[in-house]
Amino acid sequence: MLARMLDSTRDFTVIAKDRKTNLSKAAQSQVADLRALVEKCPAFLGGNVKVISPQILALKVLDGIVRRSRGYGSSSEILSRSALRGLVEILGPFSASTEYPRSLQTHGLQLLELPVSTLEAYTMGGYGSLEAQVSNDELVSLAKLFSVVSSWTCDVDLGPVLLLLLRLDINITNNRPSACEKLSDSSFIASLVALIKIKFEALSGALEEQERLLSVDLLVLSLGLMMNLAEFSSKARAVVGVQGSFPYFTCVISFMLIVD
Repeated sequence: MLARMLDSTRDFTVIAKDRKTNLSKAAQSQVADLRALVEKCPAFLGGNVKVISPQILALKVLDGIVRRSRGYGSSSEILSRSALRGLVEILGPFSASTEYPRSLQTHGLQLLELPVSTLEAYTMGGYGSLEAQVSNDELVSLAKLFSVVSSWTCDVDLGPVLLLLLRLDINITNNRPSACEKLSDSSFIASLVALIKIKFEALSGALEEQERLLSVDLLVLSLGLMMNLAEFSSKARAVVGVQGSFPYFTCVISFMLIVD
């Protein structure tokens, strides 16, 4: 049922009023009351959500189930193939967005954050069969969401989503040479190098505590991802070698590889 709900993007009140749904006025009123109660739930507070749909509810439930299951030590698949496909398909359009998508203005950032969070938890600890369940193009597109999202200019705090995307990329590339090779093109590596450079420079100055903590997390995860790529992909090492604007970065990677 949850997998089928991922395709339903309309608000509950819109669905209730649809003639095809064939609900009475009294039933429509009850749906509206239920929606109002759901909107007041802690899970929706502060999210600036304009649309509460079956899709959003399914995403919240799936994220909770997968994250708690992994937290309790489960190494099972947890997600059905249809649910996994549904999550990947939700994220697909974002990979082609050169600016902050209109869909996020309507549905809120959770439309991006929740499926990423679910996939990050699903692949945690090297578990899950994401690489076997999606095509090569979909895997690359999914992993490169980080560089796409980091290029968006908006007033929304994208920091938590970027952290999740980096963790997802680390999970995808951890001890997986084929995945590392697929992701090691110049544009993806360049976006990582740019973020690391920015965070190194930012941490050398004065920052508020929360901003400093976020910068440290982004820097550490970016270096961790780059270490995965550099360890298994000669192409990644070659791309890093020509990033002349950030020469000391190659020293960091070389040091990590020597230590490893």
